[in-house]
Amino acid sequence: MDEHPFFKLLKRFNLILLALLLLGLFVGMVYGLVSSLDLTGERSTNKSSKLSDSPATADELADFHLSGLTSVNPEVQYIRLISDGSSKRISSASYGSGATHNLLFLVGPKLQSHWLLERDDYQLETVDLLKTSDKDKKVVAIYYQVRNEDADNNQQIDHKDPLAIALSTPTGEGYQELDKGLTAVIDHQVNTNATELTLLVQIEQRYLIKKYDIKSGRLLASKEISRSGK
Repeated sequence: MDEHPFFKLLKRFNLILLALLLLGLFVGMVYGLVSSLDLTGERSTNKSSKLSDSPATADELADFHLSGLTSVNPEVQYIRLISDGSSKRISSASYGSGATHNLLFLVGPKLQSHWLLERDDYQLETVDLLKTSDKDKKVVAIYYQVRNEDADNNQQIDHKDPLAIALSTPTGEGYQELDKGLTAVIDHQVNTNATELTLLVQIEQRYLIKKYDIKSGRLLASKEISRSGK
């Protein structure tokens, strides 16, 4: 017996309604999934920033790019995180564009990666590989001069803020700050077997010679230099 046209129409209507309901549920699930993902792929510059509690803007994120590969030894390289310009949070105006704010280390054949610093608003002014003076020129540590303190409370770290000195292992691990509050670092040298680091530093109007054990970071000696040389 043929089905009455009314019931045929009712079945079609129910099928269409069910299809629309399923489509609505699918679209809702996709929208919720996309909304929960961070699709920018950008590295935040303010996850632990003490300079501002406001989130980083797109313009501030755009101030960074990665630049160049530097070889530490056959197993280790690093890439610099460079600023393109200045922002309210990250000042490069005093140095010009191209100031280094962090290092990305790549270690081993599988290129395991990690950042040297937890924040990107510091100014890495000097990065120096400390090597032995023999024919092998083995890198025993990496030396850093960094501005990491907003001493004048102007909501940015710039050339007016004090310097800190630090060391890490050749793989960029074990970052250790040796001293801070320095007006300038005039020179630094290692001994022949690269076990000791000697620095000539300025703190306001005072000049000091400081010697550190590279392996432990311990201060071995400190002497203020007077005008009489005593």
